[in-house]
Amino acid sequence: MGANTYWLMVATSASALPTSTNATTCSGCLFNSVGVGTLTVTSFTVPSSAALSSNTKYYWQVQAYTLSGTTITQNGQFSSQWSFTTQ
Repeated sequence: MGANTYWLMVATSASALPTSTNATTCSGCLFNSVGVGTLTVTSFTVPSSAALSSNTKYYWQVQAYTLSGTTITQNGQFSSQWSFTTQ
């Protein structure tokens, strides 16, 4: 079965992002799309509730997964880790 949503994680350090493809949580993440509804788009703006700080580098990655009710099934590896810096 193909993925029907994405797990997006944003953290202030690359090492805070999970590396196990079986992980279902990201305790070190500032923003973690799992548990806040499904993410089915290919572009995304981090919500203001995530409170990004000025002049700060953030790291992010995504993983495709299938959500069926409350069951999460990962669909492969994480993307490469990427970064952005706020103004």
